[in-house]
Order: sequence, then C-alpha cells, then structure tokens
Amino acid sequence: MKPRSIAQLFEAPIADAAKYERLRQLEDPRVRYVIAITPRSGSSHLCDVIKTSKYLGRPGEMLSREFIPNILKSVPARSADEYFAHVFRALQANAAGGISGIKCSWFQFREFRQAMAQPDAVDGLRYIYLTRRDLTAQAVSLYRATETKVFHTNIEHSAEALAQLDVLPYNYARIKYWREHIAQQEAGWQQYFVDKKIFPLHLHYEDIEADAAAVVHRLATYIGRPRASREVAPEESVFRKLGNRTSVEWTARFNLEYDAELRAAQAAQAAAAPPA
Repeated sequence: MKPRSIAQLFEAPIADAAKYERLRQLEDPRVRYVIAITPRSGSSHLCDVIKTSKYLGRPGEMLSREFIPNILKSVPARSADEYFAHVFRALQANAAGGISGIKCSWFQFREFRQAMAQPDAVDGLRYIYLTRRDLTAQAVSLYRATETKVFHTNIEHSAEALAQLDVLPYNYARIKYWREHIAQQEAGWQQYFVDKKIFPLHLHYEDIEADAAAVVHRLATYIGRPRASREVAPEESVFRKLGNRTSVEWTARFNLEYDAELRAAQAAQAAAAPPA
C-alpha cells in the first residue's frame, strides 16, 4: 500500500539496528549541499560526474517518497529529521573535512520539509540551483521521457522501448502541461530562496553539456572546497544526451504554436475590454 505521507515511511521498525547506531554516532559532514533541481535539467549527469571526483560526496535523489522506502534499508532512521541527517552522513566523501550532497526537486523538498519537526534545519545548507535555459526543450524532453519511460542512458533499454521514442507523436497540450509543471517548480525554488535569504549557485544544463568539469569546479569553489573538484572525470559518466533532431523540431514547433496562442489570447482580451 502506497504511503499517504512522508511521515508514514518512518513508522516501520528499524531493520538494521547496528547500521542505525553507526549512523547515529557519525559526525555530520562539515560541508553539506543540496542540488535544487527541475526535471530534465541534467542533474543525473551532473551528479554522476561529481561522483568521479571522489572528494565531493555521492549526491543522489534522497527525498523522493517513491525512493525513501528502499533507501531506508541502507540509511535507517526513525523520523524525517533523523533521516535528513543520516543521508548526508551516509553519502559523504572519504576525505578530510567531509563533504556531502543530495539532489531533490521542489515538490520533493517541499513535501519532505513539511514532514520534519524542525524544518528550518535545512536552511543553513549550501544550495546549488540547477535549471535549463531553454524551458521548451526541457518540456519536450520531459514529455518524451514520461510517455516512453526512457529517462536516462545509465540503464539498458529494450529495442521496443527505444523505438517508442521514434513513434511518439507530437502533442502540444502535453508539452505545455510539462512546461507549466517545470515553471511551477522553478517558481517554488525561487520563492524559497527569497524567503530564506539564500543566495544559491545557479548552474545550467547547457553549461554541463558544454564543459561538465568546469561546472563541477564552480560547484566546489562555491561550497568553499575548490580543490575537491580535482581528478573529476566527465568521460567516465554513463549518461548521454537522449535528445535528437525530433526534439529540436518539436521545440521550434511548440514555440511557434505557443506564441500564436498567447497572441490570440491577448487579442481576445483586448477585444473584450470596454472602450476607454
């Protein structure tokens, strides 16, 4: 049965008491960071490259209600607050002055924070805000991924699954839905940063595609550990771009249709307005 809330995930008894006690006894990493993502912004690729440095931790998607039950097997905790502390301890780098990070979407972060007894505990971390400059291209990517279930290149997909990418039809309404979904997540993160007076490092998908090592160095410098980006090896990442000519064509087509829709709405509004 799917849990109705994050809090319910911590009601089950601890399966590995010894592992739980080890995590309880560990000190928190000196540097903790959160990669604040939007979907299809290159976060999986970025985190995979970060892990090749061996000094910046092993950031993963740890706050998803879908993933937490399985994570609890290796990162046991009795509450959301304790779990938040434990994941950073479990994912820290094997280096002096431990560094540890996680990634999460706005919706995951908001829901998890609501389940915490002391939600302000998350405010003092370093935040890296990851977005994509081309919002429409991002929405096209998310539409194709959600419809075909082909999200990443780190797993081997069947020929039938990959073929779905070629036969999937263009759908203006669905792409628009995902574009608004992404924009809503961006607005959530931005408002949170304003409310909490947080000044995140803003990274972009396009820069990761251009030079992933340089982006990781920017991240390491931002968190105060520039040398931690040494030995980063982007070529070792298993993630590759899934977008192709179809994605480019759909992005251009959507932008034209979206612009026409906006112009028509503006014209209708002007026609309905009473004369001055």
